[in-house]
Amino acid sequence: MERNRVPAAILLVGPPGVGKRTIAVLCAQKLLAVKTDTGLQAHPDLLRLEPLEDAAMRDLLVRLLHHVHQRPVRADVRVILIEDVDQLSAAAAALLLKAIEDAPAYAKFFLTAVVLDRVAPTVRSRALVRPLPPAPEDMLAGELRARGFSAADELARLSGGRPGLALRLAADPDLLRRYRAWEAALTHLRPSEKDLRLGDDPEMTKEFFVFLESTLRRGKPSATLVRRVREAEAMLRQHVPPHFVVQYAVRSTP
Repeated sequence: MERNRVPAAILLVGPPGVGKRTIAVLCAQKLLAVKTDTGLQAHPDLLRLEPLEDAAMRDLLVRLLHHVHQRPVRADVRVILIEDVDQLSAAAAALLLKAIEDAPAYAKFFLTAVVLDRVAPTVRSRALVRPLPPAPEDMLAGELRARGFSAADELARLSGGRPGLALRLAADPDLLRRYRAWEAALTHLRPSEKDLRLGDDPEMTKEFFVFLESTLRRGKPSATLVRRVREAEAMLRQHVPPHFVVQYAVRSTP
């Protein structure tokens, strides 16, 4: 990666677990000439913004307007990593746009998003967009087997071809058990009651919809499944308690 040819902003777009964050981190390591995550996290020329509540996110973006104009300390670039820019409010997106537009040439933005259409058009227009689709499941399974993972075919299937998610499932037996139970629920089998009781845990509800998205992407889902998932997503947007949404999605099998 040649520093003088990197655009001001690169927007990596793809489903959760496909590798957007990993690629952004690798690009940052290359630009800042570091080889480890520890070295990157401690680097004074890296700024990393993760999703926060809107007011807090806007405060960070206001500070970013000042940060990008500071000269690099150790490298010859400053790298800004911002995840999930498709979740920014209109006000926060406007601040991000201003930061990109006003940034000097030595500031490089790496942005990630799940849904391109939800990214503010003005931000999209200032970035080089790079879609990251899931890998073919047989290809991912082969890579997992080559690296010594057991149940490679199942990991590739449950992850929907997303390497990051496959690695998380391999490392987290509880999460893998939940994915198996959710798959069973959607294929007319009898899931474990324990695995379906998510309570109102927003993180696990988000994980459940990551699973549903991989299910929709795999093969040709039935019209009933597509309708059920879209209805469940609409229920979440209407602030229906998450555990009701999950129960609806997995128990509405005809």
